[in-house]
Amino acid sequence: MKNLKITSLLFVSSSLLLSSAFANDQPKAEDLVGKTYIGAHLMRMNVDNDRLTSTSPYSNVDHASGFGGELGYRWTETTEFRFSATKINLVNEYNGFEEPSSSALGVDALYFPTKQNFYVLGGIDYLDIVNTQASLGLGAGYRHYLSEKSAIYFEAKGQYQLSDNYKDTSAKVGFIYFFGESSKPRRTNKVAPAVQKETPAVQAP
Repeated sequence: MKNLKITSLLFVSSSLLLSSAFANDQPKAEDLVGKTYIGAHLMRMNVDNDRLTSTSPYSNVDHASGFGGELGYRWTETTEFRFSATKINLVNEYNGFEEPSSSALGVDALYFPTKQNFYVLGGIDYLDIVNTQASLGLGAGYRHYLSEKSAIYFEAKGQYQLSDNYKDTSAKVGFIYFFGESSKPRRTNKVAPAVQKETPAVQAP
């Protein structure tokens, strides 16, 4: 638990430093409003040791890894909504036990407090690990824009399963691409036409 707190503190502090360092390389938040994005990610999950893949008490899961995709929408300058799906591969702590195919579906709301790179998120995850159960998820992430339409992100998240009190943590690295037009009209600066001054006629002597 102590290591998790230290890791979370380092993650948040480094994200804030990177956010200020790259603030000039990203699109304006107002230009992202109304845009949809798609993405792909890799995930590593530390699974609660109380999760079992069979009736044996030694069939507990050690960790999991996976890959997946996502679909998101920028609702306001500070808020996004995202749906994600991940294929999960389980690894048991002890060999000799079946490792069933697993997956995760998530619906999250992302909040950008400074309209910049750093964000916090919360939502509901449906983890299909042996059986499908709903979990509450909270986390934080950092997004670095490669261009006005593409970005990579790093994200850490904790999940709490309500029914069996399982506690899982996960980390993601992913790539997203925005498409569509912003819902806010761009401001155009109108240049006033130049006024030509008439030169007085020169009278001949």
